[in-house]
Amino acid sequence: MFPGGNAFYVDGDVTEQPDRMDLLVELLSANVHPKLSADVAKASIATISAESVTLRAAAEAARPARTKLQLLERVLLAVTRSAAIELAQLERLLEANGFTEADAHTIIPDRGAAPAKKEALATPDTPLRPS
Repeated sequence: MFPGGNAFYVDGDVTEQPDRMDLLVELLSANVHPKLSADVAKASIATISAESVTLRAAAEAARPARTKLQLLERVLLAVTRSAAIELAQLERLLEANGFTEADAHTIIPDRGAAPAKKEALATPDTPLRPS
C-alpha cells in the first residue's frame, strides 16, 4: 500500500490528489494491509473519501483561475521580453547619437540582479546586464 512511504499519496499536483486518495480508499477497502484493523480501515475510508470529494470540488472550482493564471504568466513574460528588447534598442539608439554608455545608463539604469527564474527575461544579446 505504501511502497516508498506515503509520498505517492501526498505529493504531486493537487488536481491529481483526489484520484490518488480514491486509489488509497480502494486499497483500504481490499483489506490488503495485514496489520490494519477493520475498524481503523473503515474509519480511514470514510474520512479519506469525504476529503477526496471536498478536494476534487475545490480543485475543479479553481481550474478556470489556474488556467487564467497560466495565461497571465505567459503574457507577463512576453511583455517583459518585449520591454527588454525595446530598452536595448533605445540604449543602442542613444549610443549611436553620441551618448556614452554611462550617459545612456543615467536614462536607462542597469537592472538589478534578478532572483533565479525558469527563463531569462532578456535576450542573450541585451546589453542591459549588470556590470
